[in-house]
Formats: sequence, C-alpha cells, structure tokens
Amino acid sequence: MKNFFVPEHAVMDFEFYDNKKVQMHFHQNVELFFLLEGKGTLFLDEGEIALDTGSYFVVNANRRHAFEAEEDVLYICLHINFNILNFYIDMNRVIFMCDSNAVKHDTDKKIRDSLTKMINCYFAKSGTGQVHLTTFYYELLDILLNSCVVYGDDERFSSRKSAEQDRLNRIVNYVYSNYHNEISLNDLADQLFLSTTYLSKYIKDRLGMNFTDYVNNIRLYHAVEEVRGTDKKMTHIAMDNGFPNITAFNKAFKKIYDMTPMEFREREKHNHEKAGNDVAKNAQISQKARSYLKNQEEQHRIPEGAEQEIQYVFADAYEQSVYNKYWNKLINIGYMSDLLLSDSQQHVVFLKEKLHFEYVRFWDIYGEALHLNIAEHGESYNFGTMDKVFDFLHQNGIYPYIELGFKPLMLVESLDGFLVSKEREILFQSAEEYDAFLRAFLKHYANRYGIEEVEKWKFEQWKDTRLTDNNFQGYFELFETAYQAVKSVSPNIQIGGGSIHRSYDEPIVENLLVQWKKRMMYPDFITIYSYPYKTGDAGQAIDRRRSQNPDYLREQIETVRDILTRIGMHVKELHVTEWSMTVSNRNPMNDSCYKGAYVMKNIMDNMGKADMLGYWLGSDIFSQHSDTTGILNGGVGLLSRDGIKKPSCFAYEFMNHMGKYMIGKTGNTLVTSNGKDNYFIAAHNYKQPGYKYYTIPENEINIQEMEQYFDDLKEKEISCQIKNVRNGSYRVRVEKINVLEGSALDEWIRLGKFNSLTVTDVEYLRQISIPKVNMWECRVTDSVLNFESVLNANEIQYIQLTYCF
Repeated sequence: MKNFFVPEHAVMDFEFYDNKKVQMHFHQNVELFFLLEGKGTLFLDEGEIALDTGSYFVVNANRRHAFEAEEDVLYICLHINFNILNFYIDMNRVIFMCDSNAVKHDTDKKIRDSLTKMINCYFAKSGTGQVHLTTFYYELLDILLNSCVVYGDDERFSSRKSAEQDRLNRIVNYVYSNYHNEISLNDLADQLFLSTTYLSKYIKDRLGMNFTDYVNNIRLYHAVEEVRGTDKKMTHIAMDNGFPNITAFNKAFKKIYDMTPMEFREREKHNHEKAGNDVAKNAQISQKARSYLKNQEEQHRIPEGAEQEIQYVFADAYEQSVYNKYWNKLINIGYMSDLLLSDSQQHVVFLKEKLHFEYVRFWDIYGEALHLNIAEHGESYNFGTMDKVFDFLHQNGIYPYIELGFKPLMLVESLDGFLVSKEREILFQSAEEYDAFLRAFLKHYANRYGIEEVEKWKFEQWKDTRLTDNNFQGYFELFETAYQAVKSVSPNIQIGGGSIHRSYDEPIVENLLVQWKKRMMYPDFITIYSYPYKTGDAGQAIDRRRSQNPDYLREQIETVRDILTRIGMHVKELHVTEWSMTVSNRNPMNDSCYKGAYVMKNIMDNMGKADMLGYWLGSDIFSQHSDTTGILNGGVGLLSRDGIKKPSCFAYEFMNHMGKYMIGKTGNTLVTSNGKDNYFIAAHNYKQPGYKYYTIPENEINIQEMEQYFDDLKEKEISCQIKNVRNGSYRVRVEKINVLEGSALDEWIRLGKFNSLTVTDVEYLRQISIPKVNMWECRVTDSVLNFESVLNANEIQYIQLTYCF
C-alpha cells in the first residue's frame, strides 16, 4: 500500500485496508498482500494476478504494482523492512516467489498459520504486545527466506529480473541507503557508469519525477513519521533525514503536504485527540478488522497446552453447486479370475448396492483359469469361462473397466518383500495377433449383450515396460493396435491409458504426454496410479521411499493436469485408476481408523480434479495367502475377507449419504443439502503419521500400539453454521467411527484378537463394527443453524440434520 511506513527498527509491520483502488506505485520494502475478504486484481508490470478470498502474493522490492476490486474488500498489506532483509541476505541477488496459488502445501500452511497469529495480535501492536507480535514477524521471515526465495544462480532469477529492473533497483536502493546523507546525481551516475544527462532522463521516465524530487520524497517518507509521532525539533528532523537546512525541509514538505511541518504536527495532534485511542485510523476499517478477527481468530489459534483444535465451517443454503460423486464410479477388485469366486461376487454386489459403484476394474484377463485358448487363436477362442464373469456383472448392472496387458501377479507385504511376484508371459507374438483377439473378444460380447451395452465398457491399455523405451514408442504402437481394434467394433467404446505414476518425475511425464500428442490416436482418457512413494534408498533409518506428503494424490493429479494444459493436449477425462496410501497388503494401517480418515480426506481434497477415482481395492479376498490367518491381516480392501466393513468402507458410505447439492466446504468438512431443508455433513480429523511410522517396515507395524506412530493426537471440534435455513426444529443425528466406536480392528483387539473365531463370533464382530449414533434436537429462530461436534484423532463422522414438521 502506498505511503505505508515501517519504523527503521521494525522487521515488518502491517495494516488493514478496504480501498477498492490503489494507484500504480512502488517502494523499497518487500510487500506481502493478503486478501481477507472479497475478490480483486493485483497489477504488476509483468502481468495481472487474480485474487480471491484467502489469496496472498509477495511483491518484490521496487516492483511497480496496483490493486483494483469491484466489490467490497478487506486486506492487509505487510511491509518487510528492506534494510533489515538486506542485513541477512544480499537483496540484489534474490527475489521472492510467493504466490498462494503456487507454493507447496506445507509452506502454504506455515505462511497462513503465521499470518493468522499476526492478525490476531493486531489490536495489541504496542508495549509488550509488540514484543509478542515481533516473534511472529521473525517466524514468517524465516518461512519466506527458507521456502520462497530464489537466488541469483537459479534460472528463475534471471527470467524474473531483467537488466532494466536491476538498474532501477540499484537506483532506488542507492537513494534509500544514502537519503540521510548529501547525495547528488553525479555520485549516482558514477556508480552506474552512466552520464548525468542520460541518468537524469532515465529517472524522469521511469520514476515520473526528477532526481531531486525523488530524493526529497524518500526523505519526506521517513521524516513525516518523526513530525507526526515525536516532539523532536524540526531542525533535527531535517538534518537527520538528509535536508541541508530547515528552509529546504519546509519547502519540500509544503510542496507535498501543502503546509509546513509544524502546521502538519499541530493538525495531527488535533486529529489524534479527536479520534481517541483506537488503533485503526479509520473507524470503518477498524470495525471491519474487529469483525474479521471475531469470526476467524478462534478458528486458527490453539491455546498453549490445549488438546483440541477448532474448525469453523460456514455454509449458505442459498449457495448451491452440484455434488459430483466422482469417487464412487470406479472400484478395483483384482484379477478377473477372482470374479469367478462366490464370496468375491458377494462383495462386488455389496459395493454396487451399498456404495453405488458403477464400474469394477480388473486385470489378468488372459489368466490360465479363464481357459481362453489363445495359443490356438482364430475361430477357437474359448470365452466360456469369461462369460460367467461378464454375465454376473451384466445381471447386477455393473460395468467392467478392463485393464489390457500382461500385468505381473504380485502381492506385496513391504517395499522389499513380496509374497507373490511372477511375470506374465506375453502370449501374442505380433500386433496382428493382438488385434485379432481384441476384435474377436469385442464382437463376441457385442453379440451377447448388444453393442449399446458394450459401448459403456471401458478399456485401459497397461504400459508394459518390456514393450517400450525411453520415448515410449513401443507403448504407443501397442496402444494404437488396441485403439484401432476397439474402435473398429464401435467408435463409442472408450479406451485410455498412460499408467502415470510417481516413479516418473515431472519431466518424464511431460515427455510421455508430449510424444503422445504427436501421434494420430489420442486416448479417450489418461490414467494415473497413485501410491505415496518416491525414488530413494533402502536400508536407512527412515525409509525415504515412503512419502510423508499428506497431499501426494492431489499434487500428482494437479501435476498431470498442469502438463496437459501447458502442452495443449486435450483429453476428455482424467482417471486415477489405482490409489491408496500403500501398496502393502500386510500393513495394519489399512484396517485402522487412520485409513478411514485418509480416504475421506482425499475424496474431499480432489473434488473437481479427477473424473474417476478408483480406490485400490474393494475386498481383502485379493490378498488371501498362506499367511492370512487373522480376521484382519492388513489388506487394502474396504471389506475384510469375511465381509466386515472397515473404517475406509464407512468413509465411502458416509460420503455416499451426502445430499445432492454442496453448500459449504473446508479442509476437513463437507456440507451438502437435498434442497428440501435437510442437510448432510461429512467430517474427518485426519492425522499424518509421524517419524516413527517411516522407520518400520509396513508389515511390522504393531496393531496394538497404533497411537505411537502419530505425533499429533489432538481432538478437533467442528463448529458449523448454516445460513438461510428454514426456521423450526431439526433433528441432529451423528454417526461416528473412531478407535472406541465402530472400528473393526479395535473391536477385534478388544475381543482378544483371536485368529480363530466361530461363525457366531464373526457375525458378532460384523454387527458391532458399525458407527456409534448420537441424536439431539436443535431449534432455529433466525434462519441460522449452529451446532458443534468433536472428533477424536483419525475419526470420521456423518451428520444428518433433518427438518421436523
């Protein structure tokens, strides 16, 4: 903001503003602009930045900027003292790159937490309160210097900092550093190796005033605060700020303020007495600031030693958007032959009827158990066993999502341990054989069920590393063979691929998509596999191959989206065909409340980002092996082998119960409505595992000491307010899953963790592994519905608010 003064001794300072328009200006101090309410546009020489509520952006030193908004706004401008910054780092060799739309999640959270603590101290910016506030200033400065600074040897530095901008910075920094001394245009010209004539014209063109006026403006910028806020003699103020005498000071001051310094001081004293002791000079802004703090400060501040966090949730029944259940379109089930098993079929029917999954994804369609007789291709393919699978799906209204390829048989217990690991032989000797099989396959089922039915099926061509190279040419040729075969039967049948996973870093993903864009045949959808792992070394104290990023899935989807946009590749849909927090089917976390919170968190976080989100897997039947002697064995399934619902299953069930319209959303809470005075809320208290979790192989997690793997076990209170609701009585019904209520793993532990249970005992465990239900009634008289609920660590809740007639 223009004319904002940071005291020389202060590292930074900030103020609230509600101006809808701020003219183009610049200053030496670095500025963090934080829009608290409303929308607006920040104008920079290099472009425009659209800002929404909650957006922030750092404007570098001496960069011209302006702000405009069409609606009412509230924002803070936080200025960081250039001279103090320059004491810590050479400001001529760095720039800040800090945009809330681009910074990493953990950095964004730290910045917001720090800003929130500062803002909450706004009305205590004096005395000991200033000392407390200064600690937050240095906390923010530490975050920015460690996470948002680009140095001179970084190519982004040169791309953001032109030679002209560098010259302008040197001019401004020279004046700011020497304004209190006697300085001349000749001195500056000598420093820049320029003629005085050229430099004088350059300054007038770039700064809009001649050199003398610019120097006097800087001197006045510092002097005016001493005139306003001290009883210091005017002669001393003039000399301390570089004016040669009191006459020159009075002349320069009157030119800007239309009065002498002494007249200005008397006016300010009168205005201060009239305004009282309110910190904010403008009463309207002060009231806005107080109102903002009243609504926000408790949401972010956790009292020292407290064991509970508070999350405020605001929703408006009039502000509706369609709630798209993108997450229950697809579920993975395993090998195609698994669908011949009666218990697998029972689980699939449950997933369809109770959770409303539309597609079941499976692979290994060439397995021995299916008796295809590929070796004797031609007219003798045997689809008889396959028919049983597809008949079952067809009869239950379930569509197949078929992965094509010879994917290895694999059952993982840890990153370094496999219970099963067997490559599949590629049975087709040529592209022509593959083409012939696919055409025969599709024609067979088009004749069996009708082409309209088969057109609803989806096919994914798996990327077999044995058939490709660094430029993916072998994969593209394989895909195009499948593409042509599928489209020859009907152009409406969809086929996609890519199998993008995070062992591919961003340049590899971009190379894959750039090369694909050059081909004639585009996929109908791009597929992603998402498991939170990265490249790294084994055998260390902490397994750095297991990512500790809680937003791994979201960032992976956004990376692929960004690349597709950047290269101009237009693909209809983006499918995450496999995702989970682990590839291990022997990790007890899969059976725990943590997994339920993890599933709900990722469903909420990725709304609107992917078209399908295919959880891996639906059932623990896939992971049955000789060592699965327990009732629960750490499998990734939503259902145990006995059909017992795990917390992850209830996460899907809770999300499935939500209303048709979304009316509010925060990081951990979603509020929906059916449009008929009933409201439905899902909430989680997800906790990221701590350091100890990553020091132990996944199959060695102690299921009876789960809490030791988390550093943060604080409860979270959600305080929800829904505006514009119908007045009257509402029945509040809360369903919850936590370690004390409804978690199958914890109930099994309380039963003694016996591996061998009778049929009656298994049924009992199934019956008690259900949500705990609480109910009460609340009354609305002012069209605003308020209620609170508390969640334990890794608890999930489903809350139904039903209008009582």
